[in-house]
Amino acid sequence: MGQHKYNPTAIAAKNGELPPKPTKPSKRERELLAKIALNEALRKQGIPTLYDLEHATNMEKVMIDYGNN
Repeated sequence: MGQHKYNPTAIAAKNGELPPKPTKPSKRERELLAKIALNEALRKQGIPTLYDLEHATNMEKVMIDYGNN
């Protein structure tokens, strides 16, 4: 911040009276939070998500593999 004798924000920052600014989430964190929110909204409506579909097909493959032995 600029230092000026009439700027109360600059004076408070110089004296260490202002709390540090919170850090923003990174791009990857924002993407992950959006993905989680989308999946939760879809599950509430009963729509299977891509993860659910992949998990279901993997489970069918496992069951078929074990069933053939």
